[in-house]
Amino acid sequence: MSAFAKLHTSVLASCSEVNSVFGLLLPQYLLVSVVMSMLSTVALILSDGAPDGFASTCALYLFVFFVPMCIVGQQIEDASRTVSVAAYRGPWLEENTATRRLRLIVMASPPARFKVAG
Repeated sequence: MSAFAKLHTSVLASCSEVNSVFGLLLPQYLLVSVVMSMLSTVALILSDGAPDGFASTCALYLFVFFVPMCIVGQQIEDASRTVSVAAYRGPWLEENTATRRLRLIVMASPPARFKVAG
């Protein structure tokens, strides 16, 4: 259980480090994604439903950059919650007090997630 707790702690520390490095870039990245989608919608409406090159490029941008970022962030959060559930389902009665305490710390830790600074 000790190695498990160390691994979980290192994953949380890695997510925290990624948040500190990229946290200031994420709002700009998200803003550009929203603006590009709005501009492509306007371009699509003004072109009477026939998508032009700009609208197609914007849609491609959203599916190549924005959607995978959301999917990966959700997968990290889901996997982190799974760690907490797995710790709960472990052999509580067979463990000593120190290992139980580690198990409780893993269960009580918040799930790893990427956050926007601010």
